[in-house]
Amino acid sequence: MRERNRKLINSNGDRELWQSEIQQPDGQWVTLYRGKEFLHVQGVRKQTPDDAAFYSKAEAHAWLLQS
Repeated sequence: MRERNRKLINSNGDRELWQSEIQQPDGQWVTLYRGKEFLHVQGVRKQTPDDAAFYSKAEAHAWLLQS
């Protein structure tokens, strides 16, 4: 799977929202939103192992604003 145009579009505290385009097997490019969450462990910022993925910008922003 190929990815292009990856960019950080928003952040809220320890959460970041990234937008990119993913090439599907049929050659079509689809916009995908990925949520990344971070924790502070002994003063070091570490990314959690699970990344949320959304095809809808509204769902992605709702995830970003959750506490």
